[in-house]
Amino acid sequence: LVGNMIDVANYFKQKMGDANFNVGMIGTAPMIKRPDLAFETLKELVLINPKYRLRIKSKNPASYNWLWARTKEREYYTSFYNEVNSSDLRHHVLFDPFGDDVDSWCQYIGTILSPSDNESFHMATTEGMASGCVPIVWNRKGSSEIFPTTVKVNEAKQAAKLIDFYRRSTAGKLYKKISKQYIQDNYSREYISESWIKLINEDNTNILEKSSISDTKKAILFFSI
Repeated sequence: LVGNMIDVANYFKQKMGDANFNVGMIGTAPMIKRPDLAFETLKELVLINPKYRLRIKSKNPASYNWLWARTKEREYYTSFYNEVNSSDLRHHVLFDPFGDDVDSWCQYIGTILSPSDNESFHMATTEGMASGCVPIVWNRKGSSEIFPTTVKVNEAKQAAKLIDFYRRSTAGKLYKKISKQYIQDNYSREYISESWIKLINEDNTNILEKSSISDTKKAILFFSI
């Protein structure tokens, strides 16, 4: 299995301002991304320290016609936005526009959240880790295999306690360093390119050895979903 690739060097940028108090989430659609858990985490964090903020970088779910046509999805987001806008914490939540500037956006983020119910990979987590964010990943199927070095949580209160602990302690610096190194070692452009080359060469060798046809042509097929 060859994972996704990230140009890690683009994320080696200095953190800005009060980044350590900014909790980030990238992408909120579909509803299995669980932005409600991010907001629940913020509620717990503000009880610990009122300086905490939640920054969500995402398209508006209503901009996806296919998604907004689904009643359950539409009702979920309507309820979520109503809760945020009617809350005393509405000024603690910032919705940042969708764009290809994640590397710059991460300069203002101290913790990256991955509260999804399901993920095939979750590029947002790798981007945050590469930039030096503290990764907080919810315990779901496959999360331990993809991100073995990250702590896993089961609820917002647990996530909040860990976020504040890593912000205050020297363990946070070590956790960031380990997380950053893991991404560089396993998902960097260089590592993934080498993995593909190795896989392709091995497959071609096996095919030629098993084939009884002497005049063969090599073909490489890529499938992307």
